[in-house]
Amino acid sequence: MSSTSPFIDKRIFEFLLSPENAQFTVRSLRDQYMEQYGIEAQHSTALRRFIYERIRVLITAGLIEKDREQRKRDQLFHVMPSLKEAELCLEGECFEAWHQRLAPHLEEKQKASTVSESTDQEKKGDGHNESTSHATLEKKLKETKSEFFAALGEAETFQQLMSDYPELKPGITLDYRDAHERSSRLLGNVSALEKALHRLGAP
Repeated sequence: MSSTSPFIDKRIFEFLLSPENAQFTVRSLRDQYMEQYGIEAQHSTALRRFIYERIRVLITAGLIEKDREQRKRDQLFHVMPSLKEAELCLEGECFEAWHQRLAPHLEEKQKASTVSESTDQEKKGDGHNESTSHATLEKKLKETKSEFFAALGEAETFQQLMSDYPELKPGITLDYRDAHERSSRLLGNVSALEKALHRLGAP
């Protein structure tokens, strides 16, 4: 046997020699592997990767051919007749040994994936909070503008009354000042809310 012969899990080799697997998908081999060797469902993703990596080796060796029809899922493969006579090293590690060797790495990758998903969820949550904040600020701005225009109108009315009826000036001067101060304060609030909305909407 050549020293360059591909290493392959004997179990996978036996599956591929079965007539029912003359055409197969990685998923179908995975399901057979799980059923026959009692692999727990929680390891199905890792097992699928394990099988796919070995199928790629056989494709490179010209012993497996990928179907011409490209599929995003459940790609179909064909076993070449030459597989039966191929000089393969059937001492390749089985899934259990492979998984035990790579388990720490796989778990770390899974944790990273989980963290990434959590971050995505947080971003979605942040987007929702941002939308809620924007709506709240818009409502507040609308109310504050309404109060501002009311106070401004009141101040202008008092000013006009003092101009038209000088005799009223002593009695309404304080009211005018109060309305003027409120309109000035509310104008500042309007300006602050508009700036906040602008910042919230900025990328």
